[in-house]
Amino acid sequence: MVSLCARLREEGMVAVPHLAARAVCNQEQLKDWVDAFRSVGVGRVLLLAGDAPSPAGPFSSSMELLETDMLREFKAIDVAGHPEGSSNIPEPLKHLREKVHWATDHQVEMQIVTQVCFNAST
Repeated sequence: MVSLCARLREEGMVAVPHLAARAVCNQEQLKDWVDAFRSVGVGRVLLLAGDAPSPAGPFSSSMELLETDMLREFKAIDVAGHPEGSSNIPEPLKHLREKVHWATDHQVEMQIVTQVCFNAST
């Protein structure tokens, strides 16, 4: 994914890689990913918990990744919003507020990204 981000940047595009918390095996791997993305000019990431039923390592939520402070290397960190709620996230607004407060406290730009699905026939 790092080489794709580099190529997209060379072609004048802005790559925003997705980091799924449940896919991170350990803090060392997270640091390696952050360093690799920053080395090719990535300034913004989309942080997700991920859909894996169980985490590959110690992180099960995007907030846990934020709390490592390793992601402060990025100019902007986007997070998922769930306007329709989520069966996987108890109290989604509470968790979203925690992320926004983290970004404010750390002076990191943050956008909330939503993915709403709809039935076109209704």
